[in-house]
Amino acid sequence: MAFVGSVPGVKVRNGGRGSGCRRWVMAEKSAVAEKGKGTAKDVFLDTLLEIRQPVSPLAESLREKGESALRLATPPGGKTEEWRFTNINELYKQAFVAPESSQPDGSTAGYFSDEASIRVLFTNGAFSEELSDDLTSLEGVKIGRLGDFSSDEVERVLRVTMGKTTGTEKGGFFAQLNAACSTDVFVISVGDDVVVDKPVQLVFGSSQGPDAEAFVVSHPRIVVLTGRSSSVSVVEHHTSASPSFTNVCTSASVGDNSKLNYSVINESKEETYQISTVQLDAGRDSTASLLSVGAGGQFSRTTASVDLVDTGSHGEVLGLGLSKDRRIVDLTSDIIHSSPHCTSNQLQKNIATDRSRTIFRGKVIVTSKGKGTESEQLCRSLLLSKRATVDAIPSLEIDTDDVKCSHGATVADLEEEQIFYITARGLTTEQARFLLMRSFVEEVLNVCHGL
Repeated sequence: MAFVGSVPGVKVRNGGRGSGCRRWVMAEKSAVAEKGKGTAKDVFLDTLLEIRQPVSPLAESLREKGESALRLATPPGGKTEEWRFTNINELYKQAFVAPESSQPDGSTAGYFSDEASIRVLFTNGAFSEELSDDLTSLEGVKIGRLGDFSSDEVERVLRVTMGKTTGTEKGGFFAQLNAACSTDVFVISVGDDVVVDKPVQLVFGSSQGPDAEAFVVSHPRIVVLTGRSSSVSVVEHHTSASPSFTNVCTSASVGDNSKLNYSVINESKEETYQISTVQLDAGRDSTASLLSVGAGGQFSRTTASVDLVDTGSHGEVLGLGLSKDRRIVDLTSDIIHSSPHCTSNQLQKNIATDRSRTIFRGKVIVTSKGKGTESEQLCRSLLLSKRATVDAIPSLEIDTDDVKCSHGATVADLEEEQIFYITARGLTTEQARFLLMRSFVEEVLNVCHGL
C-alpha cells in the first residue's frame, strides 16, 4: 500500500426557432474558431447559450443571475486548480444540439426500481409527466415544478437553489452555466414529521438527436426540502444510451432533526458527459448523506458540498469510482463544519483499469466556529493497469482547536496471495479477481439508499 496525493510519501447547435428550423454548429469547426476569434472554450459557451430552451417565468431570476455570473466566468481547464487533474478539453470540442424530443431512447426501461416509492422520468432534462408515477401519491410530500408551488414556496426554493455551491457566486463555471440555461426547477418538499420509507427515484435518460454524432444538452435543476423530524432518500440515476451532455445541479436544505440520503448514480453509456453539482445543508441535529457512484459515461464528475450549518449535525460522503478504457471518473467534495459539535465521515473507493483515470479530491473544512468537530476521511483505490491513473487528494483545513480529524489514502493492486488462495479452492483466476473486487466495493454498495 502506498500513500498518494497530499498524504506524505507520494506524491451544433440546433437553434430550434420555428417549425423545422435547424442550425448546427460543430465546436471544432465553427467559423469563429476558424477565423481565430475564439477558442474551443469560447465556442462551447456561445453554442450552449444559443441553443438553450425557453425559461419558465418563475425561473427567470435564476437565469438572469446565471447570465450575469457567466459574463465574468471562464470554462475550466488544466490551469484551474479544482480541475487540475481532470482533463475536460474533449468536451469543448464536441458538437451540441438542443433536445427536440421528449421521448426516451429506451435506455430507461430497465432502470425503474420496484423498491422506489415514486419513480420520475426526465428525458433530455425535461420532466416526463406521462411516463412518471403519480407525484401526489405520497402523503406529506409535494413534488413538481415551480408552477406547482405557492409564491412563498417558490421564493424559498429559489433562495435555496441560488446559494452556495449550486448558486452563481461560489459554485464554479458549470453551476453558473446551469443557472443560465435552466428552464425550470424540479422540487421535492417533505413536510414536518414525515418519514418516506422508500426512495424517490429520478431517472435521467436521453433521446437520439437528428445527428447521431451530436451531443444532446440538458441542464436539470433539482431542489430537495425537508421539514423538521422528517426522513427521505432521493436517487438521481443517469442512464442515457445516446450521445448527451447532462449538467445537473441539486440543492437541499435538511430541516432540524431530519435525515436526507441523496445518491448520484451514473450508469450511462460511453458516449456521454455528465457533471453533477450537489449542495446539502444540514440543520440542527440532522444528517445529510451523499452517495456518488461513477460507473458509466466517457466523463463523469460530481462536485459536492455538505455544509453542517447548525449544532450537532452529521455529514457523510460515500463514493465509488469505476473506470475503464479511457474514461474519467471524478469526485470533488467539501465537507464544511460551520457549527460546533458536528461530525462527518467520508469513504471513497476507486477501481481503475486500462488507460482510464479516477480522481478524488476531498476536503474537510473546519471553520473557527467548528469546535468539537470529529471527522474521518479515507480513500482506498485499486489500480489494475500500469497505464491507468488514480489521483487521491484527501485534505484537511482546520481553523480552530478542540477537533479530532483524520485522513488518508491507499493505492494498490489486487493481492496475488489472495488470488492464489481463492483459485486453490477451485475457482478460476478471473472469478477470484471478480470476488476480490466485489468485496472491495461492497462497503459502499451496501448503502445505495434503498435501491
